[in-house]
Amino acid sequence: KPRLLGRSAIYGNPVDMIVNQGIATVVVGDWYGKNDDGTPFHGSIVRGLDATDPAHIKVIGDAKLGGWVQDDRVVGNVLYAVSEDYGWDYGWGYGVAEGLGGGGIAIGVGVSGGSNGPSVIVSSVDFSGGQVKPVASHTYAGYGGVFNVTPSAIMLAHPEAPPQIDGGPYVSPSKTDLQYLDIS
Repeated sequence: KPRLLGRSAIYGNPVDMIVNQGIATVVVGDWYGKNDDGTPFHGSIVRGLDATDPAHIKVIGDAKLGGWVQDDRVVGNVLYAVSEDYGWDYGWGYGVAEGLGGGGIAIGVGVSGGSNGPSVIVSSVDFSGGQVKPVASHTYAGYGGVFNVTPSAIMLAHPEAPPQIDGGPYVSPSKTDLQYLDIS
């Protein structure tokens, strides 16, 4: 009979989870929180959880990734994620939570700074040795895409975002870019 031994709450949209020797590496999109310097963050995270003692699950690290992770692959102890970022700047909304008895801060209440245009972000996160830490990321103009990861390369195909004219009609992508990333 199944029984709950422990839990660790993560707010956001679960995308993937890799478990190895009691360490869960969880990929979450649409996550709101703070950067190390206290500024607001909205995007995706890769969170490491030590579940070797299920009654006392511990966070062992977070890697914040830009955009919303659409897909990921694992090669060895490295997770490669492809995210979409529509270029929206998220801010702190004041006043909304103040009337609720807090003087508090509502996180991610809409767009505060406009848009920098869509981009595709390929990120790598090392989850070896009981830690989770970002390794590198690379950003391409455009959105969407598919990718294939081998131990030595990532091939990423995504539509190229054509320039848009303010107030003009939407211009659809007419070209797909193929990027080859050497990860050896």
